[in-house]
Amino acid sequence: MRDRRTGEFVGPIIPIKPADNFYHLPRLNQRVWRYMEYWKFEHLVKHEALYFRRSDRLEDDMEGKYAEANRTYTTSVWQRFIQAYPIKHDPAAQEEGALGFRYRIFLSCWHINDTENADMWRLYTKTAESVVVVSTVRKLLTAMERYQVVPGRVRYAPQSTPRPEWNYYAPFFFKDSRFMSEREFRLIGSPPDDQPVHIETMTGFNLSVTPETIIDLVKLHPNSMPSFKDQVKAFLAGNKIKLAVSKSALSPITLHDPADKAYTPK
Repeated sequence: MRDRRTGEFVGPIIPIKPADNFYHLPRLNQRVWRYMEYWKFEHLVKHEALYFRRSDRLEDDMEGKYAEANRTYTTSVWQRFIQAYPIKHDPAAQEEGALGFRYRIFLSCWHINDTENADMWRLYTKTAESVVVVSTVRKLLTAMERYQVVPGRVRYAPQSTPRPEWNYYAPFFFKDSRFMSEREFRLIGSPPDDQPVHIETMTGFNLSVTPETIIDLVKLHPNSMPSFKDQVKAFLAGNKIKLAVSKSALSPITLHDPADKAYTPK
């Protein structure tokens, strides 16, 4: 533990073993995919902005929360920590703190894969006029260097697995096993500590990016028409953006019914 004023250690150092660390990055040249409706792509390009959604506004109600197991079990790192320092283990207080922290955490979520995925098209797009932008972990990290952004790969585990208690960011790098197909890489951003978050109005924020530096290529929905490709290329040309655009090579897929409750876009 460090003194916030001096930065000096004021107690024993608690070692964190590699197996205990929740923070993991994919390889830097790993492709990552962001499936989106066309209007979101327009916003990214026109405003040169990567959007981050407030964590409590995402569809997973457990986003950023501790697991059910945290109410009765503790991780080995936390056990060593509370043995070394005069800190009372209070699961209820931890849960309350995590709930409050969710309002200050904003996420940009990407799918890890070497190729496009039909299930991701079904889950995160509603119409044939949709796109997926393809980037790499390295390009996103480079674009985020000037910001206070925490990147990492999501780990999937059941509610019977306690989330690390020693860092408030940890629950945001865990999701329930039922979301395993998402294979998510995420960027976590927060406003400055002295900037208030107005819960009713600040549901997200943008960070400035140069589209050409983070996007390798743009793929169009498998069901898209040739006219949509012309529309996308004309839009990019109008904004003086040079990006490779091609239609998905996948077979046409069944579009989601807006009334389908299984549809859970981000």
